[in-house]
Amino acid sequence: MNQNLPRLNRGPREWPTQPYKGFSSYGPNDVPLFAGREPQVVDFARLVGEPNTQLVLLQGATGCGKSSFLRAGLIPFLEGRLRGFEFRKEKEEGRPSKAVFIRSTDEPLQKLAEETFKLACEGYSFTSPVGEEQVNLSEALFNETLMDDFTRRVINQPSSLVESLRIIAAALPVILVLIVDQGEEVLSLSSGRDVENRRAKYFQFLASFATSNFPLKLIIALRTDHFGVFYNNIRRRSSERMNIVDYLLENLGTSQLLEAIKRPTERRPVLDYPPPDYGFEFDEGLPERIVQDLSKTAEMGGLVGGNCRYCKWCVRRYTNRRRSVGDRGRLHRKTILSLGRSKHN
Repeated sequence: MNQNLPRLNRGPREWPTQPYKGFSSYGPNDVPLFAGREPQVVDFARLVGEPNTQLVLLQGATGCGKSSFLRAGLIPFLEGRLRGFEFRKEKEEGRPSKAVFIRSTDEPLQKLAEETFKLACEGYSFTSPVGEEQVNLSEALFNETLMDDFTRRVINQPSSLVESLRIIAAALPVILVLIVDQGEEVLSLSSGRDVENRRAKYFQFLASFATSNFPLKLIIALRTDHFGVFYNNIRRRSSERMNIVDYLLENLGTSQLLEAIKRPTERRPVLDYPPPDYGFEFDEGLPERIVQDLSKTAEMGGLVGGNCRYCKWCVRRYTNRRRSVGDRGRLHRKTILSLGRSKHN
């Protein structure tokens, strides 16, 4: 485990109820279980944190875990104590706030404009040494009072969104980070003259944003098979130097898969969490055998969505079964194989 990851010391830390996520993505409450990616989190955070970095393209294959990497890796890391970064959050009554992932769709410029409008209308509140303070961000709306009007202004003049974000960045006491997810959708969804025009306006905005330099970051997560076309659409719209970086999130290797599988059976503290107590352990050599078997199956095209997800689905079923009868014990290969067969039956 990489010792550079932050220890946040925010009171008692509890492990998630379930030791494995199965086919679900990791979230902010799954930080101690998110294993195998620590070096990549640190590397990516350094890129995002560079003063000259404006636009960040996170690319990876389908199912490699880009959303989990951001939600359970990068975001908790950058929002650690005194790091000075904050991600746009959605507030729900009675529930912890979580980072907003702006879904690209085939109209990402409109989606970004809408989220910027909401942010500027809400303003920004924070606690300072003198108490609760509120930052008024209405200047970023250019006197527009309706979302539709603000969005229309941005679509007609994409550079106005860059200026709006610049105003917001200058007013905030933190470095704001926005995330656009499924970035390839601007290329893969729909077609036609209107779509091409909207697409061109979006890449015009990205080129303008990337040639700027102010303390606000934009991360776009997209599939590797669309990265080349996406990147070229930005670069060819400006001859100026761009503050843009990209990062390839590769599939988990053997050692990383093993770390992820073994994490719930750790006997020592993880980050600032106490040792987990999920009530099971593996037979010696079983995690290695699981990874070997599933990797072979994946190479033959027998798994969809990544071997790590499938493996953790099997183990999760087993641990849930033991819990239902109050059983605590060792996890055997025979049980894993039976679960694997039942998955395909």
